[in-house]
Amino acid sequence: MKKVCGGSFDNSILVPRMVRAILGTVVVILGLFGTVMMAYLPYAAADVWHVPRDYPTIQAAINAAGSADEIVLDVGIYYEGINFLGKAITVRGTDPNDAGVVAATVIDGNQRDSAVVFSSGEGKDSVLSGVTVQKVNAELSYGGVYCSGSSPTISKCIISENQGGGIDCSDSSATIINCTIIENGDGIGCWRSSLIITECVINKNLRSGIYCGEKSSLTLTNCSISENLSTGLSFVDSTAMVSDCTISGNNNASGANGGGICCLSDSSPTIANCLITGNSSGAGGGIVCDWGCSPKISGCTITENSASMAGGGILCSGNASPIVVNCIIARNLVSDGSGGGIYCDGAGFVFPYPPFLGIPKPLIMNCTITENSASRFGGGICSFFSLPTITNCILWGDLPHEVTGKVKSITYSHIQTGYSGVGNIRKDPLFIAASDEDYHLQSDSPCINAGTLRGAPSEDKDGHLRDKRPDMGAYEYNLPPGTPFRGYRHRGLCSSRVLPSIW
Repeated sequence: MKKVCGGSFDNSILVPRMVRAILGTVVVILGLFGTVMMAYLPYAAADVWHVPRDYPTIQAAINAAGSADEIVLDVGIYYEGINFLGKAITVRGTDPNDAGVVAATVIDGNQRDSAVVFSSGEGKDSVLSGVTVQKVNAELSYGGVYCSGSSPTISKCIISENQGGGIDCSDSSATIINCTIIENGDGIGCWRSSLIITECVINKNLRSGIYCGEKSSLTLTNCSISENLSTGLSFVDSTAMVSDCTISGNNNASGANGGGICCLSDSSPTIANCLITGNSSGAGGGIVCDWGCSPKISGCTITENSASMAGGGILCSGNASPIVVNCIIARNLVSDGSGGGIYCDGAGFVFPYPPFLGIPKPLIMNCTITENSASRFGGGICSFFSLPTITNCILWGDLPHEVTGKVKSITYSHIQTGYSGVGNIRKDPLFIAASDEDYHLQSDSPCINAGTLRGAPSEDKDGHLRDKRPDMGAYEYNLPPGTPFRGYRHRGLCSSRVLPSIW
């Protein structure tokens, strides 16, 4: 007799599970030619339960489920909070690959402190997939999905309109794949956690897109983090590998802790092959690094970010010493201050620092820094109580100055206004089409073969090999097919490595 939503059901529905528990391994002793033989009956296959057809609520199905079972939710709104109870089961919609079905299969927190809870040691085989989790709005909210001491898999879900946050992780190693996390408090918050997040859209949240604190570790790949009403990515005392992501349109207008990415308190993430564009903040429109942070920024395009006070593209404050390699830093703006492209402030722009912390020494190598502007000083780079090292770079078309302030050295670089140093030049770099943001070099560019091999990355921004006479800027010149090589010029196929050999 089948169970009907809201009705009673016959205990016979439990018989298959009872049989499986009792007869998981059955020994059959057969007398054959005087030999005792044993045959083992295998476990029954995992069950699939449907809600509301088999159980009236999701939690009732979870309570009854065994390991590896699937609980399939019909399209509809389920006003409840659920707890996986440590079980290695899957709770999913009828078609996780159909965006319309996912949007119409809703777990509504209905003012609770959480809608989905993983808090009993769940592992990667505890799966939530193809549902929408929404409207957790209790005053003390743990987020739409709460992961504590667990490592679940969350895939192809929509997490929206949750007051505390979309996904809240504490002492967790969750894997989050292909989810849309929109219009929550914070999109994702993690503390003492190690998260893998890939192919997610995290946008229009009321605070940070992702916040990582208390020695968390984040691997973030192929994600879009946009239009959040604070910093897109915030790291405090945490590490991260961020690659192939778009971080755009985040607006931290009320603060000075960065629009796109903020690194504080000894956080030194690696940021590779990302587009960081259209973000805004009081200081550090694109990226802020402060409090002893030394992020590694490679192969990124940092463009059209803005700050009101300092650091349109990048702000290095206090004793931060980032490494910036193979990057395009272009068309960033400071409306009422200095450092349109990069601002390096050893005195601590965001937080004042005592002298004993030391002078920061950023390394800027093989970058193209162009068309940035500031209302005061250093359209390209402004250095204050800081000693950046600038090598193999192109600074062109920045206003009102290319470089302002004291630096440790500028060598083998193209500086439009001129700068004393070994190998420096000032002729037009001859970009292919700067107006279309194409900063590759034309064949007769003076920047070709004009850099130094010492300290140069092994590959350019496109992944092409550099040679014994590297070019200035983010891109090596690529000869048309069939053209004889000049000097040491050679080219290989694009590498799959994320970082150049400088690291």
